[in-house]
Amino acid sequence: MSSTNDFAPAQIVGPDGKLLQVQSRQLSMADAKLLREYKKFLLRHRLREAPVRCRDCFEGNREDFHHFFVTDSQIQYSCGCRQLFYQGQTLA
Repeated sequence: MSSTNDFAPAQIVGPDGKLLQVQSRQLSMADAKLLREYKKFLLRHRLREAPVRCRDCFEGNREDFHHFFVTDSQIQYSCGCRQLFYQGQTLA
């Protein structure tokens, strides 16, 4: 991928176990850092996370499949429309 704004074709496993064709994009380090800070804020204040949905799923009122996963080494967001990801550490 030449830019973090470019999408590339990808496959993810849907809730029914079948492969879905979606667009995939790598998150920037700044976006990854922001998402990690958001998760830390929720933990620090003992808050639960609201469902994270892409605009297409939200406006289409689709709730069938959403996955948002943040660790110190990886970030993944998947829905029936797209996949966003980041691999690696973010600088403090």
